[in-house]
This record gives sequence, structure tokens and C-alpha cells, in this order.
Amino acid sequence: GQTPSAEDLQDFQRILAAASLEGSCASRRLASRLVPKFVPQFPSLVDACATALITLHQGRWQPELLTSASIDGEQQRQVEQQQQDIIKATREDALTGLGEVLHASMRLVDKAVPTVLRIVDFLFRQLHACTSAAAEAAAQPPPLKRSHQQANSPSPEPPLPQPTSSSSNNGTLAIIQEVLKLAFKLYPRVVLSCCLQSFKGQDRVMFQAATCFCKHTLLADSSRAPALA
Repeated sequence: GQTPSAEDLQDFQRILAAASLEGSCASRRLASRLVPKFVPQFPSLVDACATALITLHQGRWQPELLTSASIDGEQQRQVEQQQQDIIKATREDALTGLGEVLHASMRLVDKAVPTVLRIVDFLFRQLHACTSAAAEAAAQPPPLKRSHQQANSPSPEPPLPQPTSSSSNNGTLAIIQEVLKLAFKLYPRVVLSCCLQSFKGQDRVMFQAATCFCKHTLLADSSRAPALA
């Protein structure tokens, strides 16, 4: 393809800067969509792109509250829900976008191995977080039935919704599994090396994540595993 100009490079670097923790919700949402789209044109920046997308996925977000006197409580709650939807979409797009970084890294051959290892390490830790959250949710006891006397008494205020719901966690888990499958397809030796290091090391999180990946991905898809020869 056509070599990007110096102006194109500057524009893309501004997009990467928008992914920082200081960026607004809107700028970070835009970055989560544009970084994966244009990373194939800038293979030398794959590591910076990986950093930007990882930051977008796991970074802390400061809610942008409206302080106008004309905004009532209900409108404020609607705005906050919209922001939560933007944050969720941004995090999912950033996670999916790591697949584009893996594709772009192929052009760098061995030079991209450190970036690929960092992505796989990050995905393993996110895989552990999601599977642990799902296990904890499944282990929660069912809510107790209210007695007749309690049923006639006023119901307490419902708890505020948490930012991460079970459906959101399931969606994130599915994305992680797909990107890890892609990583194994493109870089089987690198991913297997990461698994072996996880089994030998002292990091319990990485050990459990590698076990989960091998059990539910490698063994489940063994018939489609890439050749290592």
C-alpha cells in the first residue's frame, strides 16, 4: 500500500495520545475504533498501539458529570448510563482491536515477539479475571425468600447497578477467547512458550489462566491447531 506521509503519522500519533487516561470519554471512544483501523498502516507503532488499547480497556474512567442547574436527577442518571454504555463499548472495541495489532505485527516478524508476548500476558490475566468473576457469581447463594410478614412490609431500595454485569463479563470473556485463538493461530510458538513459562513460574494467576486456555481452547480446537513445523 501507499506509504503514510509525515502528516499521516502525526495524525495517528494524536489518535494514540487520545487513548491516554486524561482523554475525554468521546476521544477515548474514537481512539478505540481508529487505532485498530489504522494500525496496519503503521506497523512500526504496533507496540504503542498495543499499549493504547490495553490502557483503553483496563484504565480507570472519571465520570463526566453535568453540573448545570437545569439537569435534574433523572436526566443525570440517563447521562451516567450513556457514559457507562460508552465505556463498555470502548473497552470491548479496544480488546477486539488487539487482534488487529497481532495481524499488523506479522510484518515485523521476530521484532514483534515482545509485543505479542505482552498482549498474550495481558489476555491471560484478563481471562483469569473473567473466569474468576464468573465462578464467584455462580457460587453466590440464591436470594432468600421473603416471609409473609416481610412481603407485606415496604421493600428496601434496590441496590445500584454495578458497572460490570454478568452479561458484560460473558461478552468480554468471548472476546478474550477469540483474540487468544487468533494469537495462537498467528504465533503458535510464542503462545505455547508463554503457556510453558506460566506452568513453570510462581505466578498463580498466569498458571490458572494458561490452564484454562489450554483446556478450553487448545484441547477443544486441537483438530484445527496450526502446524508447528
